[in-house]
Amino acid sequence: MNSAPENIRLLWAGEWPLWQTLVLSLILVLLAVWIYRSEVKRGTSGRLRWLLPTLRCLSLITIVLTLAGPVLQLQREEGNRGKITVFLDSSESMSLKDESYKAGRKILLAKEHGFLPEESDIVDYRFAQGSRKLEKLAEILRKTDTENTGKDELVRIQKEITSILKLLGEEKSTFSKLTRDNFLLEEVWLNLDGSNWEDLLNQKRYTDESPDQYAYLSNSETKRNTGDQYARRIKAFLNPPEDGDYIFWLYSDDSSVLKIAQPRSENFKNIVKVDSYTGSSWKESVRSEKIFLEKQKIYPIEIIHKEGSGDDFCAIGWTLPSGKEEKPINGKYFSAPLSPKDTPEEMEIQNQISKKFEAIFQSDPQDKPVNFENLAISAMELSIVLQEKFDDYAESLLKQNILALNEAMKNFEAFTRMERATQLLSHPKNGLLEEFRDTHLLEIRNLSENATEVLWDNFSESEQFDTEIDPVSKYTNLSDGILSSLRVEDQNKEENNIRGAAVLISDGGHNQENSPLQTAKLLAVRNLPIYSVGLGSDQKPLDLALLQTVVPDSVYQEDRIKGIISIKDNLTPGTAYSIRINDSEGLNVWEKSMVGMDVGIGQITFDFPAKKVVEQRLADFPESEKEAIRTIPLSFKIEVEPIENEAETENNQLTFSIDASRRKNQMLIVDNRPRWETRYLNNLFERDDRWEVACVWGKPDSDEQILPRGEKINEFPISKEELLKFDLIVFGEIPTEEFSKEEQNWIVDFVTQRAGGILFIDGPRQNLRSYENKEKHPISALFPVTWKKNGPLRISPSSFVRPEEENRLNALTLDPIEERDEEIWKHLPLPAWISPVESLPGSDVYLEASTDGTDKNKSAKNTIPILTGRLVGAGKAFYMGFDETWRWRYEVADLYHQRFWNQLLSKVMERPFALNQDQLSMDVGGSAHNKGKAIPIRVRLRDKNGKIPEQPYPEVDALIWDEDEVIATVPLKGVDSSNGLFIGEVFGLDANSYQMSVRAPGILDEMEFSEQKLPFEIKPGLNKEKNFLVCDENLLSEMAELSGGSYFREENFNELKEVLRPISSGRIIINEIILWQSYGWLIFVVFLLGLEMFLRKRAGML
Repeated sequence: MNSAPENIRLLWAGEWPLWQTLVLSLILVLLAVWIYRSEVKRGTSGRLRWLLPTLRCLSLITIVLTLAGPVLQLQREEGNRGKITVFLDSSESMSLKDESYKAGRKILLAKEHGFLPEESDIVDYRFAQGSRKLEKLAEILRKTDTENTGKDELVRIQKEITSILKLLGEEKSTFSKLTRDNFLLEEVWLNLDGSNWEDLLNQKRYTDESPDQYAYLSNSETKRNTGDQYARRIKAFLNPPEDGDYIFWLYSDDSSVLKIAQPRSENFKNIVKVDSYTGSSWKESVRSEKIFLEKQKIYPIEIIHKEGSGDDFCAIGWTLPSGKEEKPINGKYFSAPLSPKDTPEEMEIQNQISKKFEAIFQSDPQDKPVNFENLAISAMELSIVLQEKFDDYAESLLKQNILALNEAMKNFEAFTRMERATQLLSHPKNGLLEEFRDTHLLEIRNLSENATEVLWDNFSESEQFDTEIDPVSKYTNLSDGILSSLRVEDQNKEENNIRGAAVLISDGGHNQENSPLQTAKLLAVRNLPIYSVGLGSDQKPLDLALLQTVVPDSVYQEDRIKGIISIKDNLTPGTAYSIRINDSEGLNVWEKSMVGMDVGIGQITFDFPAKKVVEQRLADFPESEKEAIRTIPLSFKIEVEPIENEAETENNQLTFSIDASRRKNQMLIVDNRPRWETRYLNNLFERDDRWEVACVWGKPDSDEQILPRGEKINEFPISKEELLKFDLIVFGEIPTEEFSKEEQNWIVDFVTQRAGGILFIDGPRQNLRSYENKEKHPISALFPVTWKKNGPLRISPSSFVRPEEENRLNALTLDPIEERDEEIWKHLPLPAWISPVESLPGSDVYLEASTDGTDKNKSAKNTIPILTGRLVGAGKAFYMGFDETWRWRYEVADLYHQRFWNQLLSKVMERPFALNQDQLSMDVGGSAHNKGKAIPIRVRLRDKNGKIPEQPYPEVDALIWDEDEVIATVPLKGVDSSNGLFIGEVFGLDANSYQMSVRAPGILDEMEFSEQKLPFEIKPGLNKEKNFLVCDENLLSEMAELSGGSYFREENFNELKEVLRPISSGRIIINEIILWQSYGWLIFVVFLLGLEMFLRKRAGML
């Protein structure tokens, strides 16, 4: 056994605080010094002059410190203490209070937290306890191997089943469900011969326990003259009102006997009987001996009565220890067992359990193997049944308005999840800290966002655990913080041979990207199990939540803003409410009346014009700046007024932002004929409100220039200036003779100088490969590919091949779920042909096609690039080596076709600058950004003569403004061959509204451009903490299972301690020496005083 060295501490346990004793000591010391100054004689040696006062002061200090109660504590550690790291979820959802539990769980939780004392007999917990035992039994059965079941394992299972049967068969002092209070049960057998009760013992109908009639009596007297030749048995549980000796009285016609048994016993004793009959009066001869009974104990009693003919009646009375007589006895002292028509539910369950598990108790289980898997299912089914019965029972209890129970429920509902969590840890009697403080290494960490912080531990100089924890984290991450903390713990564990485990106390509301399940798997490999404890109800309360909005990044100012609102509807069906959208000025732009349906997650679409909102925003800008503004940032608030009885109202609002473009994206499609590909492309973007499409098609049969030219929308521009107004060109299968060299140079300038985007779509006629001579065909300088000289002009592909995920273009993601995305790409219709090309150096390959017959992406050996792109000057040039994406619409319409093209063209085309002027253009990638993301800054500069900056580039900075203060200066980097483009990024801005300006002393006049500021906003991110108000038990349970741990509900927290106990094999041994009561302390004081007296005497001072 390892034994650590002792730690020695001095404690103060007296009635006086230490500071008071020190103050008193100081006063007495000063007094002693002052007195000695007058006592010391001249000529006394110098050594005695200071030694005598010192001895007096030390003795006084020692005597006074006795009042503070000095205690010497010796602490040492034996064995290896296992380490438990508790992660306390500190997200906002832990500030919620829970009222929507089922009645049964709420009562169990009140008991677990001490609001309902365990010794209280208000509630019978047998159904709940049986349900939990059956749940554990199911877990044992699931892990039992049918083929290799050992005898010990079988005996263990048998004991578990027997304990459940015994539990359900127990009698309790409270019979809320097993008995009927204030009554006695009367059982009647008709048509039985005889007149003496003893005759009944030989009659089969009576001994078979099959009465003909049942009734409940309100006191211990029967009705008179109800018939002849019958037998009656009256059964009840007697609850005496006081301790002492009781005398019981009996009268009847005909014969009868009164029996009584001790509590929890069925051994009845005859205490008084009538052999024939009595009159209807109480006789001294028909009474019992004195019988001692105790208050608050339950005594079973029986009265057996046999009627022959004539009059019939029966009654009992008693004389109490106080001498008071009560004849007959009031029903308030009785509880009647339930009749078969009111069969006790636990007896039904007992019978079901016995039948379900009878195979476990067979004499030789090897002859007939037991199907433990089916038995595990049965155990869980029975567990659920018992829990439901306990819930019904608890509901009936709560309706009785029992004062103590109501008070317990009120106290429980007043506590937040965090307060309940800290109480589970710090409860002075049964909290985790108190239980394991001396046997385990304990550490409590605050799990906040992506990190953890130590709140308390018992192996450093930590102060007392502070239970006042404010859960303010805006999101829940049950992955990163746990993994990073336990990675360090794992290293320490290996160094010191310490066993460890993690306890996660949370509502399971993980709402970040990293997977907690992956974290659990990693911890399982390191033998660090997670034991999760779920806080929060599994019952959805009445609530409506606005979850998120889906809107486009931008919209044309003349168009309508369309979007989708995701909502959570857990309202009572028929509940009326309305959703409205207001702009940043509070103006209502959209509203819709709704009715709650309790359908869970749903969607609502909205649609309203942007024009009016844009006009209001433009009114805030000076006239001189309006022409330069390309986009207007718009902000909106979606809200629902609080609904009656709604559990949470903080989730009733959302905000969203969208940029209103003052100009549509301009696309020019040119092709020598209306191919299917370009026709579908034209149709797709003509329907898109954000685009304005000019489609120029030629006449394939003409020998002359086939593309119409002119100033109309579907004609090729006749001037460079008109061409440069477009943002994107889709260049089809155009013969080389179609464009003059000058027109081709326009297109080259469009890309390299204007920063436009161009997409070349090859065709089966292979016209693009004819652009070979850069002197004759300047446009060929834009191609990101070159055509293979030898081989076929077209090749049949066997499959699409995408690059690794980290290099994958967003346009190639057709479904956000990776597995589904892979399946979609495997089943997309392949093109009939592809062009045999090779990518040029500096080009990025986004999609390839395999030609070797394989359909597995990573094993494809012979591939040809079919989608490539590169930067050319200030713009981008892409090439697509097939023209059959239109076939992707088969059976799914625009689902994948539209998604692919929208994403691809947004990649090809440069995003318009938000502020566009002759000398200065600025953009920050949109008007709104999520916190924590890098903000891209783009600036295009020219001097006052229109000349672009050249290398070496001048100093250019982006200034970030918070109102009138510059809070960040971002150096911008010039981009070669980009027509004056400077770029940079800014990180780490808090959620707020900002502005950006540009400082370029060598290019811009500071006085003229210092006021040119571009507004943008950092949004705090969507707070999802109070969207879903229930505990995610599935996630917490799966985390625990994958890591090798277990999941516990809050009401079963005490069971967790039994699981954690074996982790540690060590303990702390503490010995305390009460110094002020010890002989050593007394001897020390006497020694000081004696030495002082001795020296005073020698010095002649006595």
